[in-house]
Parts: sequence; structure tokens; C-alpha cells
Amino acid sequence: MIKKDTVVTFNYRVTDTSGKLLEKGDAPAVYLHGGYGNVPQHLEQALEGRRAGERVTVQVEPAQGFGERDETLVRHEPRSKFPAGKLEVGMRVEGQREDTHEPMTFTITALDDFGVTLDANHPMAGITMVFDVEIVETRPATAEEIRHGHVHGPGGHHH
Repeated sequence: MIKKDTVVTFNYRVTDTSGKLLEKGDAPAVYLHGGYGNVPQHLEQALEGRRAGERVTVQVEPAQGFGERDETLVRHEPRSKFPAGKLEVGMRVEGQREDTHEPMTFTITALDDFGVTLDANHPMAGITMVFDVEIVETRPATAEEIRHGHVHGPGGHHH
């Protein structure tokens, strides 16, 4: 049964409310259950008390998932700020917040000869997501996994 400090293995599909597929796991996902921030909280709450073999469908609103879109995280930069080479829409690049200079990851959302549009929002920000989950397996977490707050791969600790 899924409870705090349980490692959960599950298959999943994520759609929007119209049924458009947003993401499908190619392999089962694995996470440490119990408030460690490894899956959206609303999904984790829906899995609490469930067992291997059960299916769960849960709707996660933006505030419960990846947040609302924040247009202040979208910016346009001159193409000259980027090294020569191939840039593509969808490519992820590292940058900094303009105000605090904290590191951020941006997705290139548009390109032209003169500029690059960058977006630091999570790709699913602002979207109501519907998770269809099949629980494959559960097991108690190891003491090391609990200390680190995440699942370790076969053979131990891998960061």
C-alpha cells in the first residue's frame, strides 16, 4: 500500500482536459512518496493508500501542478547574444534571471534572423492536466533514499 516513504513505480499518460496527449511515459516512472516534491502534490494525494495493480485518474489544475504561465519569464534576445551554430525551436538553453541573475533553463520558442524568443515557464505551466496512472509496483524506501528524498537506481546511489 502506498504511504509515506514508499517507492512507487507506475505507468502514466498525461492529457489536457480535451484529451490531447501531453506526455506518455516510455518506461515506468518511479518516485518516493511522502511529500518529497517528486510528483505534483495533488497526484501524490490521489495515490495515497492505493496498491499495485490499481488505476487512478486525477485532474491537476495549474496551481496544483506546474503553476500558471508567467509572461515575465518570456523574453526576446538578439541573435548576436548566442554563439554561432544551429539554434532550433524547442532547444533548451541555460541563462539567468534578469533581476537576480539566478540560473534558469529556457526553451527557445521562436527564432528569426535577428532574435530568439526564450521562455522559462515549465512547458505545462497554465495547463490543467489529467493523469491516468497504473500502479505497477510498490516497495518500502531504503533509509538512504529517505535521507536523500528520492529513489536511487539499481545498485544504490546515482546522482
